[in-house]
Amino acid sequence: MPQVLKIFSIFSLSGLSFVLLSYSPPSFAIENPEELCDRGCTHTMEQILTEFQSALFEPSLSTVGYTGSCYHVRRGFDPEHEHYGAIIFTQNAPMLFSGLFTFFGSKSPYEKMSFEELDAYMSKRSTRKHEVVTTQNFQKIFLPSETVNITYWIKTSGAQAWLLSEWDYKYSSEPEDTRIFCTLYQRHLPQQSAP
Repeated sequence: MPQVLKIFSIFSLSGLSFVLLSYSPPSFAIENPEELCDRGCTHTMEQILTEFQSALFEPSLSTVGYTGSCYHVRRGFDPEHEHYGAIIFTQNAPMLFSGLFTFFGSKSPYEKMSFEELDAYMSKRSTRKHEVVTTQNFQKIFLPSETVNITYWIKTSGAQAWLLSEWDYKYSSEPEDTRIFCTLYQRHLPQQSAP
């Protein structure tokens, strides 16, 4: 459990000692994707997590795009409502990742896009590419910022991918995180250059 009160400084004034304390709210960050369903998960989310855990991990090693359905645990969101996600792996050294979510759409805006259209769509929306860390069981992307730490865990197997994510807000004293569960399919391959 992280320390909530930290000693900021100790100083003495006329023989009296003062201790200044700074408060930092506890972090509720999840270290292991298996812990994502510790609260608030629907049956669909539990099913996605189970598939993530049991699927054979075949890391994405080439440039490819995946799109599909996503479900969110977040205050104000119906966890049963289907949202849409898109991710692209870009072959590089190291492998790079970019992603995008659409909320409350009636259908996926990504599904019928070519790889090039999907890549341009993401680039137009300032979706940066981030470094992928490949572990023994999944690929991981960690995006820290001043207000929120975002972690993505992705497992690819054949033409399917599962994306799990936690958005851990730093300035919330309550476990006010966002958790995302996606089942994605490889629908977007780049056009091959003519020989």
